[in-house]
Amino acid sequence: MERLRGFQDALAAEHWTPKNAFICQADSTANAQDAGAAYQQVANMLDNGVTAILVSTNVMTQEALRCLSERNLSPVKDVEIVGLFNPPYVYPCPGMRWINMPGRTLGTLAGKTILKRLNTPGAPWSHQVLKSDIVVNSSI
Repeated sequence: MERLRGFQDALAAEHWTPKNAFICQADSTANAQDAGAAYQQVANMLDNGVTAILVSTNVMTQEALRCLSERNLSPVKDVEIVGLFNPPYVYPCPGMRWINMPGRTLGTLAGKTILKRLNTPGAPWSHQVLKSDIVVNSSI
C-alpha cells in the first residue's frame, strides 16, 4: 500500500491523476515467495487490459516476462515493464526500464531509522528523498 500511495503522491505532485481503473495492485509480499501467484496476478492484469506494470520484486519481474512471452507479447512494445532496483544480473530484455534505487544507502538509512525509533519511540517521523535513476536495459 505504501508504494501505491507513493506512486499516487508522485503523480499528484505533477498534476496528473490516472483513472482508478488504470491502477491494479498485486500483492508483492505474497508473490515474493510464490512464482505461481505472481504469474497469475500478471495474467489477471493482462486480461483486464493493463498496458504497463511496475514490478517490485525479482520474482514478479521474472513471472511478468514469462507471462508476456507465453502470450507472444513484447515486454517493451506491447506492455511496458518497469522494475524496481536494477539487479546485479540483467534480464535478457533490451529496452526494459529499471528504477535504480541506492540499495546500500536505503538499507543503511532504514537500519538507522529503526534504531532511532527503538531508542526514542516518541520521536517525530522523518521523510527523506533518495536520488534514483531510470536505467534502460541494453543487454542483448
